[in-house]
Amino acid sequence: MSDTVKQIREAIESRIEALPLLFSKLDNKFDLEKNNLTNESKRYGVIAGAGSNSPGIIRHLTVDRVFSITLCNKFISTMNGDVKQQQVGDILEDQMEAIIIDLSSSNLGLGSTVIEVVYSSNEEINYEEVENLAILRFNIVVKYRKQVTSC
Repeated sequence: MSDTVKQIREAIESRIEALPLLFSKLDNKFDLEKNNLTNESKRYGVIAGAGSNSPGIIRHLTVDRVFSITLCNKFISTMNGDVKQQQVGDILEDQMEAIIIDLSSSNLGLGSTVIEVVYSSNEEINYEEVENLAILRFNIVVKYRKQVTSC
């Protein structure tokens, strides 16, 4: 992974942790089952995805890079239906929106590198009944530019 992509991923993580959403980083963002999640714990993970060339200016590399963000929250199942499950899902949707607004309005605090941050898509919330875990994954696209130096 390039230093730029690592810097962007770490900036996304820092911004999520700075929000008053009380999320902590997943120990295993690639395999959620390996995490030890306690009741009502809220966790997140950020994974750098595919990148593509983007038209830019001369002597600069301009890239659109997808970053996938996973939000997890435990819920307590009740015998009276799925009320708690739905409440946790609604909270995750609100938290996703807050994260997207912060990331896109701040350019991750990397204004000299990041040109824009755009919400791309999200998956339907996945409810893992056995572990009482709600999982929401969404994607943002970070457009960044890096100067190309001559040899």
